Amino acid sequence: MNKIIKFPARKQRSERFLSKVSPLAIAKYITRKEINISWRAARAIADAEIATVYRDLVLEEERQGLNQDIIEGIYE
Repeated sequence: MNKIIKFPARKQRSERFLSKVSPLAIAKYITRKEINISWRAARAIADAEIATVYRDLVLEEERQGLNQDIIEGIYE
């Protein structure tokens, strides 16, 4: 009887970024940089920046996957 070994799927860059980024650390940096800003506003800015970077990474990954599918479809 053969054993089937499943290797864990490799996380995409966007997922690794989202799991490792710390919104609190970014908010602390913003409050140090901008003295007259509330914690709530700093946290909102940090969340918005994280969302923007995550969006860009996902779109980049999707375009790469799409381009790869199109190239393989043309040459097969």
